[in-house]
Amino acid sequence: YPWNTMDALSNYYTDYELNEVYTNYDPYTLESAIQGTDLVLIPYGHWMDNYYDYEMTNQVLLDYVETGGGVLFTGYNTNEYGGLISGSGPYTNWCCGYSESNSEWYDEDHPIMEGVTDGGINIFSFAVSELNSDNDVEVIFNNEWWGYEQSYSTFSKAIGSGRVTVLGSYFDSWYDDEAMMLANAVEYTSGAGGFGIDPESGILAGSETAGINLMYSTYDMVGDYTGNLLILTDDPNNSEFSIPVSFNV
Repeated sequence: YPWNTMDALSNYYTDYELNEVYTNYDPYTLESAIQGTDLVLIPYGHWMDNYYDYEMTNQVLLDYVETGGGVLFTGYNTNEYGGLISGSGPYTNWCCGYSESNSEWYDEDHPIMEGVTDGGINIFSFAVSELNSDNDVEVIFNNEWWGYEQSYSTFSKAIGSGRVTVLGSYFDSWYDDEAMMLANAVEYTSGAGGFGIDPESGILAGSETAGINLMYSTYDMVGDYTGNLLILTDDPNNSEFSIPVSFNV
């Protein structure tokens, strides 16, 4: 599954540096490996309930996501997706060769669906999760085959400054639409869950200035939003300062 997943990703997404990690289901290894990364991709078959310390593993992932990291699962997973999706669990999977044109079952306007086949999606195989319908997730694909609460295939959730996404395709094989959805999911999930800063850091002389670009996804957002941009410096008299940020969608 992992290598098929990477093959599919390379079709539409090439701007990344890959660090393959053999965690041996050790949360300390996981914690060390994900420091400084934008995205952790956890493939189908790397089961979260195999980690020997559930609580620590869950906390490692939660700390990572809350501070701006992205976690992307393919297929389904166990232990409530490492504690990131409460009340969830694997339900079943389906193979092989599926085409869906009923737009009531997928959100064609979601960024993860950008560029897929017009008028439908083609999926070779997919897994579904059981999930409480009151869970605060963006539902991207749910075909209701096993009942709505048992048919969540692709969904995403913002947590703190980061995001967790579940892409139902598990890549024993794959169609072009799945490769496109995977590339979109990587881009959507990485980099602070739809919010990013460019550049993230830099060095200025005392009289220099620099522009900072704030980038954010407006998917499913309507209204006025406010927040603060925290700047950390090496100035002993002003080690940090906050800049108010507001925007309207």
